[in-house]
Amino acid sequence: TLSCRLRCGPRPAPGFSLRPACTPADVPLPGFPQGTHLLEAEWMRVCSGEPMPPLDTSNAELEAPAHGQQNDPEAWEHCAGTASAHLEYELNRQENLELMTEHGANAWRVHLARLEACLQQMKKDAEGLEAAQQRLHKDRKYEQLEAGRALAALHEEWVQLVGKNRAIEDAIATVHADHENLRVQAEAMGIAVNGSGAHDGQQQLSTNGSG
Repeated sequence: TLSCRLRCGPRPAPGFSLRPACTPADVPLPGFPQGTHLLEAEWMRVCSGEPMPPLDTSNAELEAPAHGQQNDPEAWEHCAGTASAHLEYELNRQENLELMTEHGANAWRVHLARLEACLQQMKKDAEGLEAAQQRLHKDRKYEQLEAGRALAALHEEWVQLVGKNRAIEDAIATVHADHENLRVQAEAMGIAVNGSGAHDGQQQLSTNGSG
């Protein structure tokens, strides 16, 4: 029934499945330009479904040389360079913190002042747009009212003209009826009436009267 169809919904077509039509492995391998081996390797990893490898944090570790390299100067130089890099990073971090402590509040005040100025400008622009919108609505209302008055005047004039035309038609019909009655009366009296007009009819009546 209809209620059962509404509750259960339409039946899926044969072979319907909620699985996507294709997976990354089904997508053909694009042609990678030369020098993009990392991108190609990452694409192959995604296609094979392998998890993302963990981040390499070996550069952030500060350890002494291995037990077998305690007497190796190059190993100690590498460790010293790593320690120097860590020290430089910490110095930069400390300088940034000091700069933020000294100038951060003022920088935020300047940023907030700029945001406040932007907000005020946006409010001003919004007020200007709203005023322009109100003026536009008033102008449209005035134009529509004037157009309504003009249409009403034209409609009244049209009604008057239609009335005049109807009166003229009635007068013409009356004239035709009177003309027809006169013609019938003239024929009954034996007066020949032709269709050459009123002047000819008068001449014909005067001729018959003289005879």
